[in-house]
Amino acid sequence: MRRAVEFEIRLSYYDRILKALPEAMQAPEALIIPEQGPGPYFEYDDTTNPHHEAAQGVLNLFRGRAKAED
Repeated sequence: MRRAVEFEIRLSYYDRILKALPEAMQAPEALIIPEQGPGPYFEYDDTTNPHHEAAQGVLNLFRGRAKAED
């Protein structure tokens, strides 16, 4: 059952799945669904990454809605 829930989490929203499960399966002791929902992992957030500065520059251009010429 745990494996089926893991696949469903990848394909749907964590909160929606949590509401769909019976209460007995929602409990952390049941070990069916993780306590924390999945989140994004951005490897360039790590300041030791050699491309961190370049990635931050691109993100800032997106946030500032820079023109393509920039």
